[in-house]
Amino acid sequence: MEQFIHSYRLPHPDTYKSMLTMAATQGCTSARLASNLDHQFEPSSKRRRCDEEVYLRRIRSLVQPLQVEVTTKAPSSGGSAVKIHRYMTAGSCIGVEVWQPSGLLGKPLEAELTSLVQHWEVTEAADYITSVVDSPTAKRRKVYFGCRDIHNDPQLYWDVEPVPTIITDRLLPRLVQLGVITAVSDIHQAVLNIYHKGGYLVAHQDNEAHYQQPVIMIQVRSESALSFGYKPGGWSHLNENLRFLRIQKPLFSLMVLKNEAFNVLKHCVCSGDTQSGLCTTLVLRSITPSQKP
Repeated sequence: MEQFIHSYRLPHPDTYKSMLTMAATQGCTSARLASNLDHQFEPSSKRRRCDEEVYLRRIRSLVQPLQVEVTTKAPSSGGSAVKIHRYMTAGSCIGVEVWQPSGLLGKPLEAELTSLVQHWEVTEAADYITSVVDSPTAKRRKVYFGCRDIHNDPQLYWDVEPVPTIITDRLLPRLVQLGVITAVSDIHQAVLNIYHKGGYLVAHQDNEAHYQQPVIMIQVRSESALSFGYKPGGWSHLNENLRFLRIQKPLFSLMVLKNEAFNVLKHCVCSGDTQSGLCTTLVLRSITPSQKP
């Protein structure tokens, strides 16, 4: 087994107070910077679409080392080598893994998943009232298979389309073969998050009363990224100990969330990472025993 560690630097947010202090040392008054920030990052502002660009420009000089441990292994049933990138800060793993190369699922399976996504991108929501949820403001469509959740509702609902056979019969066995999950029966829900250009997903955690780790994400249409500690539409320090992390999701690679990335850190999709047009992520989850029908 091959293993090595490398580091690179990414921008991250400081606290609002520290940003004012920094600006003051550079000759900018706190009142002026506060006014600028309130304007630039006000959620209701018409400038929402460029918040990410403004945000990154403001804090370009503030960087935090992010370590990546890369392990190379062969799938349990043979085949080509797989590289697993595990992300860490201050030498501690945050629970994010990216499995590459992007072709590890195989071209035929990738083509079938693309066809599945294309079908649901254009399906009329009115024909699937419970399965398809459109969010015009966020420029996002969510398609539930297996079961669905409702924000702040303690229970799951099983009134949606079943998990497609391409997932149950083709994709999940491949994930077992790779060693991502232990059994096909581990996965009970599949969700398509379909983003139009500039679409976003607000910072959140998956409900631990509903789901158990790990959560698996597959980028099916266009590359994107998952961010931690940032709220689209406004600059937000969600936790004073949480630094900004942005982790790339290459096309048809696997991203696995567990440990802190599942139950501590909030994650989101920024509108700046969906600028290429239709961008779709397939999310696979396991539900808690108490939620099973």
